[in-house]
Amino acid sequence: MVMKVLSDYERGYIEAFIDSDGSISVYRNSKNPDRFRPRVDVCFHNNCLEVLDKIAEMLGLETRIYKKQKSNRVNPSYTLKVTKKIDQYELLRQLQLVVKEERRKIALKVLELDNFGRNSRELSEKYIQNMNILLEEYRPVMA
Repeated sequence: MVMKVLSDYERGYIEAFIDSDGSISVYRNSKNPDRFRPRVDVCFHNNCLEVLDKIAEMLGLETRIYKKQKSNRVNPSYTLKVTKKIDQYELLRQLQLVVKEERRKIALKVLELDNFGRNSRELSEKYIQNMNILLEEYRPVMA
């Protein structure tokens, strides 16, 4: 599925939502260097399931909604996650954030270097070295 081009309204809504109640995370998926694969998560967090359903509809991508029930809260909270790397890339490519712009740029670089998860299972030393350099360079931003 190819992501549609967001309208100005949709893009503005998504940008504001990610900057306020969303997250862009980049981290190592494994400590084993032979299985090293970066992981990017693009998520939207809210207590209102209808809001997240509307965002999923706007995006038109494969997403998944998770319910979080914390013991000290009466109402559950929800997280909508963009599940495919190519969809994460296409979404982030269309956005320009204010608060989380550096995270967006880092995630795009990681997704490009990882070739959207299509690199062979046997990762080259150069690939692992380049990814480690990228992740170390941006560690302060991702903290």
